[in-house]
Amino acid sequence: IFMKKPAKCCPIEKQKGVLIICRHPLGDTVTESPFLRGIRGGYPEHHITVVCSNENYNLLERCPYIDELLVYNSQTEKSFLKENLKKTYQFAKGHLWKRSYDLAVIPSTSMPAIIEAWIVYFSGARQRITYSERFNPIMHREYMGGYDRYFTDVIFDKEIKHEVERNLELLSYINGE
Repeated sequence: IFMKKPAKCCPIEKQKGVLIICRHPLGDTVTESPFLRGIRGGYPEHHITVVCSNENYNLLERCPYIDELLVYNSQTEKSFLKENLKKTYQFAKGHLWKRSYDLAVIPSTSMPAIIEAWIVYFSGARQRITYSERFNPIMHREYMGGYDRYFTDVIFDKEIKHEVERNLELLSYINGE
């Protein structure tokens, strides 16, 4: 787990935060650059934390729009559900609970794992937003409605669009720039 930059001037507990989960493949991470810039523009006073994977850490480490970069590696050698649920909870407790998140977002419509939903849920963010699992029939078969239940706002749009266009629509949904 890496921290990108020190927190801004006010104490961590009082600083508003935005949490973004970017544990996607490199291509999806590249398409999220305009999204990250838009979040910074729409939430200039918020501390922006991004949770990424080891694979896309180097792509995000010098991003000027985020304040903190955390790596979460979900690989375990034991029971997937039990071990990952426990590990995700401990990650949130150790790294996310020290901040008050107003918003947590998973911007990608590619097949995110249930682990991303757990991270968002355990963050304690007041508003938790993502695209519906129903967007992807394979994901919907796997999760059967369980993924969407971790979020306060779930966006469902069957129209075929480029990932960048979806992220820009998501930005307007959350009042980003």
